[in-house]
Amino acid sequence: MLPQLLDPSEGILFCALVAAGFVGSFYLFPGALFASRNDPAVIRNRFKASLGSCVVSSVSMVLLLQYKGVIGYEVSILGLFHSLGFRFDGLMAALFLPLLLTAVIFFGPIMSEGLIHEALPFQPGFNSAFNIFALRTYVVGPIVEEIVFRMCMIPPLKASGFSNVAIIFGSPLFFGIAHLHHAWEAYRQGGSTPHALRQAVSSSIFQLAYTSVFGAYSAFLFLRTGHIAAPILCHMFCNYLGFPDFEAIRHDPKLKTALMACYVGGVAAFSFMLFPLTEPGMYHSVLW
Repeated sequence: MLPQLLDPSEGILFCALVAAGFVGSFYLFPGALFASRNDPAVIRNRFKASLGSCVVSSVSMVLLLQYKGVIGYEVSILGLFHSLGFRFDGLMAALFLPLLLTAVIFFGPIMSEGLIHEALPFQPGFNSAFNIFALRTYVVGPIVEEIVFRMCMIPPLKASGFSNVAIIFGSPLFFGIAHLHHAWEAYRQGGSTPHALRQAVSSSIFQLAYTSVFGAYSAFLFLRTGHIAAPILCHMFCNYLGFPDFEAIRHDPKLKTALMACYVGGVAAFSFMLFPLTEPGMYHSVLW
């Protein structure tokens, strides 16, 4: 348990600065403001920016916590990593159980992918291509976002006296708002028209909603397990499956009932398994 030595306003301000720095770093490169996020050169530049954000945010958080006396200057590097979610005790459980839990709630979409799209591994529609776009979506994005928005934000918020519930439902707002910069590109690609503006706003509101929901789940996993590996792996898994394609159920009336049962059953099983599979004692969590 981290001692509560930060003022709540300091914790919130730190998180806001970290989020602003993360997004702002994407636009430090020449021409970045008007470049497409899917341009390979832009992606490579954002890889560099993300890495820089991880380093700056992590170092800044440690210095803040040390300055405020939350962690001592005498703490070893190993002890520091342990406090930030990089440790071996409870690691196997953190690598497997949260991922299993996430697969359970995605049981409906997984069955839909397999039965309708035939896009699961070893099926004809499975996309095994690995390129810079896949690297961004399935590897780099989840790692840097979980480090910046979970590992670097949750400890200062805990040290500011915020409850677990407040952190789970409050901290994802930084994560969701940080994705709103995509609206600018959507607006430009749509022709910078009033219609494009409406489309950009509506898509951004939707993105804010689902990134905030996922952020709450990710914060819950980090707090309950105390391992940053848990939300990283679940983030990778969710990015691979994407947002559930509910429309696909209607395309095959023969499978509609079975798929609906899979969706409902997955949500029900997830609700039943959520707390038992994330019991902090199994992971030796120091954050919950």
